[in-house]
Amino acid sequence: MMLGGVGITLAVTGCQFERPHAATRSAAPDDDDVSPDLLTVGSAVTVLSTAEARLRVVTKRTPAIVASLRLHQVHLDRLRGVAPAAVPRPRHSPAPVVRRLPADSPILRRDEQQLVHQLSGLAQRAQSGELARLFAAMAAATAQRLQAWPVTR
Repeated sequence: MMLGGVGITLAVTGCQFERPHAATRSAAPDDDDVSPDLLTVGSAVTVLSTAEARLRVVTKRTPAIVASLRLHQVHLDRLRGVAPAAVPRPRHSPAPVVRRLPADSPILRRDEQQLVHQLSGLAQRAQSGELARLFAAMAAATAQRLQAWPVTR
């Protein structure tokens, strides 16, 4: 798997993830109270969740699309492991309505290409080098999986 050891030790030095104390866990974090990297993780969870939802409803899934779906699920698990309960969802980007598309839809390919660009952008925004490498690895793995997708119409 592409991610190997990248991201597993994300909570080591240089990372600014702080889990809320027990007294403040019930309160939703304010953007001012959350580190920039944690907000970046929240953005990544949003874009990956949307991509995963799109692939989950694809009609007649090919093995390549199933592999991409599994990859998105692994990426989401990694990010939730970094900041399980404290990952905020950005207020400005609600998840779009997901419609069923065939596996060879050019819309799906375009969305996966956009995901690669979004993850690359998040890698550039990350303040932690470890987090930047994690997002870059996710972008590279997504791009590699996309090469095996069916030809679009």
